[in-house]
Amino acid sequence: IGQDGGYIKFTTQILTKSQMVSDMGGKSFGVFGYQYSGDWSTVQAQITPNLFNDGASPAIVSCDESGICTYSPMAKWSLGYKYSFFAYYPTSGVIVSDASREGTPTLKYTLPSREDATLLEDVLTSVVYDTDNSTSGSVNFLFKHRLFAIDVVGVNFNEDVEIYLDDI
Repeated sequence: IGQDGGYIKFTTQILTKSQMVSDMGGKSFGVFGYQYSGDWSTVQAQITPNLFNDGASPAIVSCDESGICTYSPMAKWSLGYKYSFFAYYPTSGVIVSDASREGTPTLKYTLPSREDATLLEDVLTSVVYDTDNSTSGSVNFLFKHRLFAIDVVGVNFNEDVEIYLDDI
């Protein structure tokens, strides 16, 4: 019970997305790998993922809390080839393109619930084109947030419709 003459205070809670991922420590992500001669812009129209799991599926990379990442079975670099890698997070709750799909892989994420935004995942992707092992032998992914600013806009041509704030 409040006191007379007290100040009106406000608190907020944002239910628009899940916790933002800022560190891959303790998380897993998927990687499509392509090995080819030439450059990605030339081969992408006809190549399918061919580097991990005999081309049947992407590699699932697990990172420990300190950021050391591993996967199995390990793939090796081959001299004279170029490589492109497409990474995504999360590995569950998404549908990735079929391994027989040529070119850049796709990722489909379906919002799990309109009523409970805390069930949303922070979807991240990253890509490294035309690399080889001439520098360090490691692939450094710089992940980008893909759901950080979804904006839904609607145009209503019926002027008699009312929209209530609790419906938004």
